[in-house]
Amino acid sequence: MNPGIRDLPIDQRIRLVEEVWDSIAADQGSVGLTEAQRIELNRRLDAYEEDGQAGADVQSVLEGIRKRRNSELGGQKGHVTRQVSWRLRSNDPKYRPLL
Repeated sequence: MNPGIRDLPIDQRIRLVEEVWDSIAADQGSVGLTEAQRIELNRRLDAYEEDGQAGADVQSVLEGIRKRRNSELGGQKGHVTRQVSWRLRSNDPKYRPLL
């Protein structure tokens, strides 16, 4: 990171980020899609045009995720926290990707 940026007050850093973001948004047309992205977007558009379903709203998706998570845990809400915490402290190489 540019050391001079850290010296700016937070409000100026936020304005700087906003200006950078706005400049990226203004030039977004110059950023092309990869072939894989183009194929996936076309697949999704075709699926939407075929069935007319816009998909589920965010709240419904989150509720479904929570229900699946809770049913998989058998109601043990603290289980995941303990497991992740243990894995993060573990020296076992198979758990390192969680870091």
